[in-house]
Parts: sequence; C-alpha cells; structure tokens
Amino acid sequence: AGLIANHNLMRAKVALAEAEKNMKAAENDYLIAKLLLTSVMGVDESQIENPTDSLVYFDAVVSAENYLQKAQKNNPVINILDLKKNSARQKFNIERSKLLPQIAAFGKYEIYQKDLSMLEPEWTIGLSLTMNIFNGFQDYDDIKSTEHLINEIGYMEIDTRKNINLMISKLYADIANYREQIILQEEIIKHTKDNLEQNMRRFDTGLGSSLEVVDARLLVEKSMLDSKTAIYYYFESLNSFLNTAGASDEFTQIWDKNEN
Repeated sequence: AGLIANHNLMRAKVALAEAEKNMKAAENDYLIAKLLLTSVMGVDESQIENPTDSLVYFDAVVSAENYLQKAQKNNPVINILDLKKNSARQKFNIERSKLLPQIAAFGKYEIYQKDLSMLEPEWTIGLSLTMNIFNGFQDYDDIKSTEHLINEIGYMEIDTRKNINLMISKLYADIANYREQIILQEEIIKHTKDNLEQNMRRFDTGLGSSLEVVDARLLVEKSMLDSKTAIYYYFESLNSFLNTAGASDEFTQIWDKNEN
C-alpha cells in the first residue's frame, strides 16, 4: 500500500477512461474486420478464431509516370467508356444508314419446271430499292441524338482521364507521405524506449513515480501502434494506386516477392 497525490490520482483516472474508450473502439473494429475477412474468404465466422498476421514494412518502388500511362490504358472506367463510345458510333452508323436507299438483290430458279404453267418463268432475278422519303424527321432526330451521346461520352472520357491522373498523383503522394512517416516513427519509437528506460531508473532510485513509468510505457506502445498504422495506410495507398492504374494483380506480386 502507498499514498498517491490527488492530481496524480485524477490523471490516472483520466488515462484509464481514455484507455477503456480506445479498447472498446478497438474491439468493435476487430469484429468488423473479422466479419469482412470471413466475407472475402467465403467461410463461416466460427472457422476463424484468432486471425493473426505480421505487418512488416518494405519499400515498394513505383513510378508515377509509368503508372499514369498504364492508368490511361488499363483503368476499368476508361475501358467501359471506350466500349460505350464504340457502341454509340455503331448506333450512329445504323441511324445514318436509314437515310440512304436500301437496295436488295433477289433471284429464284425453279428446279421442278414441269409443274410450271406457261406464264411462270423458270428463273427470275431482280433488284429492289426502298427509300423513306419523309417520316417526320424522326431519322434526322435519331442521328442528332446519337451525335449528342457520342459527344457526351467524349466529355465524360476527358473528365475521367483528368480525375484518374489526379487520383494517381494523390495516391503517389500518399505513398511517399506514409513512407516518410514510417521512417520518422522508427526514430520516435527509439526515443520513447530511451525515455522508458530513464523513468524506470528514476523509479528504481526513488526519484520517480510508478505513474511516470506507466506513462512512459504507454508512449512506447502508442508509438509502435502509430508505426503499424502508418504501415497499414502505406500498403492501402499502394493497393489503391495500383487498382487505379488498372494493375491490381501487381500488388500480390510485390507482396509475395518481398515477403519471401
């Protein structure tokens, strides 16, 4: 048993309340992550008891310029717009053909000629021409509507390409930012561990309190958690970067290469 100052007691109570709040939030996040994992894997929740994995940082070297070019060719949204544009052009050609004469050739030859009458020919050939002279400008309106659709898809494509370039640049900056955070966090972890050792020595000599040791240990754990968080967002940004560039399969290739 021992005595503790009131201000230190209040400080400990605040720290405990904060820790309990964070603990409940972490437990909720864990349950959600576990549900998402079972959904992705297509298994029952009871089949996954305590999923664990390591999250180790490695530097994945990617070039913004190369993936900007890949994104313009391989991004799924760009590919969908290309299909829609080709479909609209085909529709335009069909609508325009309605204004042109429709010419058809036909022919017939009778194999069993003995059953023919004197007026029925043994064979016939001919051409037919059909042309719609007037239908209330419906064909013309359809052509104009298709032209507007083609132009609309073109504007959407231009805007989409700009947004993709912007997203690629943003995600590349995020990757660089989290990479820098990870490096800086290693220094912070080193300093917090040194601080813990100093507080433990102070406590052993009677110059410090146990509360100071607990605070120092919490700083170490927080810095390590911040490091893991930065690593997680680093890989999340890398995955989003590759997905936007239409190279989602490269993420697993990079991961497997560095993991082994």
